[in-house]
Formats: sequence, C-alpha cells, structure tokens
Amino acid sequence: MSYNNLLNFISTQNDKFPPVHLWDPELCKGPKFYINHNGEWFFNDSLIKRHNLCVLFSRIIKRDKKNYYLVTPVEKIQLECAIAPYKIIDFEIDDTDNILFKTNLDFAYKPQNSYSSRLAEYDFQLVPAIEVRNGIEGYFDRNVYYKLADLVNHYGLEEDNKIILKFANISFDLGISS
Repeated sequence: MSYNNLLNFISTQNDKFPPVHLWDPELCKGPKFYINHNGEWFFNDSLIKRHNLCVLFSRIIKRDKKNYYLVTPVEKIQLECAIAPYKIIDFEIDDTDNILFKTNLDFAYKPQNSYSSRLAEYDFQLVPAIEVRNGIEGYFDRNVYYKLADLVNHYGLEEDNKIILKFANISFDLGISS
C-alpha cells in the first residue's frame, strides 16, 4: 500500500484510526522501526524527520501482548520502543476536573477509568506510563511529570507508599512517595 493511499485511507476514518485490530498479515522481516526515549522515530537507524509521517505511522500501531507493530492490511512490521509509542507532552484540566492529555503525535484524549497506568523502567528510572488507546501506551515527558507533581496537593493522595493522582475521569500512579 503506497504512502498516499494509506494517508488517504486514514484521513477518511472518522476516529482517525483505521481498524488495525482486524488486520493480521504476516510479519515482514528486515525493516526496523524504533522510537527512542525522546519520542523520535527511526527507520533502519535513520531519523524520520517528517512529523506528518510519524503521525501517520502512529495511527497504524497495533499492540499484540507486549509487542508493538505497524500494521496495514498487507504488512506488519515490529515497532521497538524505548518506553512507549506516545509521549505525553501536555495536559489540560476542565471545569469538571477531567484531564485531557496531549501527545507528541497530534492526538489528545481523555482517559477513562478503565485505562491502565504503570511505572515503566527506563535507564534505571521509573517513568509513569498510561494507556493512550487500545492497550497502546504513552509516557510522560519530564516537564509534564513535574506539572502533574505540582497538582498533588489538590488532586493527590497517598496509598501504599505511592502517590496517586485522582481526577474525575481517572486515577493513576505518579510514583513512590518518600
């Protein structure tokens, strides 16, 4: 499937995500996609500089158990991630205390209570990560983490030596309290 055909197909989807859960082609060997800890995308060790191309790829991510893949109806390529595919770069809290997360890949979402969160280990540190969509995770940029930590007095509580942030639409683990 050509880039233009795939872009046209994805742009016609109402929710901006094609039905990758219905696609299960054979795994393609050879091409290597990787997302580093800064959220930068690489193809065969070369940095992908076109942001729109990374956004396009982010729309065709599928998670199968612990692995991520880029999937089209005819191809499936493994996607390696230092932490997770999405990087959460900002957030907003509305009048009803719902939180809206914004990602580096032009996707914003309000997580639901059913979404999972965890502390991912990267470079001997724990990084808060949360489900963005369909089991696909995003991790918090350092500045977002500190902005969230500033909200502990208003939205936080401590449980089992962990700091939990609780908003109207979600609660999640921010890390270990000291």
